[in-house]
Amino acid sequence: MYTSTLHGFQRIVGEEGIVGLWRPGLVASALRELTYSSIRMGLYPVVRDFYASGLDKNTDPGLLRKVLAGLTTGALGSALANPTDVVKIRLQGEAGRVVDGVYVSGLWTGKRPSYNNTWDAFVKIAKNEGLLNGLYRGTLFFNPRFDVCF
Repeated sequence: MYTSTLHGFQRIVGEEGIVGLWRPGLVASALRELTYSSIRMGLYPVVRDFYASGLDKNTDPGLLRKVLAGLTTGALGSALANPTDVVKIRLQGEAGRVVDGVYVSGLWTGKRPSYNNTWDAFVKIAKNEGLLNGLYRGTLFFNPRFDVCF
């Protein structure tokens, strides 16, 4: 569809206008970043102090405890932010200019958008595919390759 970054930029602006460069999945992307980063940075000191419990308050918890705290908060942030990644990718995959309720550009030309907005995408994916098979697709909770649910 695009031969280079510049060609992609030119084609998107030509077909959808300048708004086409940032619109698809923007809300989901911002929500993902807020969720993921807030959890990682906000919980890190709490988790680090938990792993350092029993040590003197003035003692440095050490590299191992800090790494464990980073791994814990990173994994928790990723797990909780995964649904926003799914929604963002779905919205970006369908991106195109919509005229009279039908895509007139992009990969879905001639078809109706699957979702009205970000929130509609969350609801429809959860309702039609479920939490594990839909919003948590690609995580350890659901592995379609082995058809295993945890």
